[in-house]
Amino acid sequence: MEANSKNATPREEYIAEAEIKVRNLVAELNDEELNARAEKEKIKDRLDKQLTNQDLKIKNCEESVKILQDKIELLRQDDDTSWETRKSEFEKTMEYFFGDKETLIANVEQTIDLLQKQIFSIEQMIGRSTGEARRKFEKLLKELKVEQKNLSVKLQVVKAGTGESWKDVQQWFLEKTQKLKKQLNVNN
Repeated sequence: MEANSKNATPREEYIAEAEIKVRNLVAELNDEELNARAEKEKIKDRLDKQLTNQDLKIKNCEESVKILQDKIELLRQDDDTSWETRKSEFEKTMEYFFGDKETLIANVEQTIDLLQKQIFSIEQMIGRSTGEARRKFEKLLKELKVEQKNLSVKLQVVKAGTGESWKDVQQWFLEKTQKLKKQLNVNN
């Protein structure tokens, strides 16, 4: 209600001034609410990211425990696999967990080199194969090339990384290496 200042009573003038103050205050409070909501979203996003990182660390720890338990069980087995092969695999696993960045890089480069040799060998087999065997080799070749590219990309990240960032992909390398060894049925 707009009061005409000439005909306005003191009550009407007071109400008009109060309305202006309230409108200004409401506008300020709306701005403050928007800012608070935006800040809340930033905090929520940051906390979600931290929780995701912690979940990943928990998962990596659980997987590491399983890998270590599996490796010690393999070490204890008395089967056709030679003691030296099992011991070597166990030591390689321990290097991944306790080695430094340079050791990890060397191990991954060795795995990439081995993978390249396998890719070359499979390419030769494809040239000599036909039918279903050829299709299987082509499929394996495609998978190995993808794995090789993934390893190479991650390796570059580790090499360029500073501080402890290389440890973030350490578990990934161990899992990929084990998967590739099983896939290729190759023992180092």
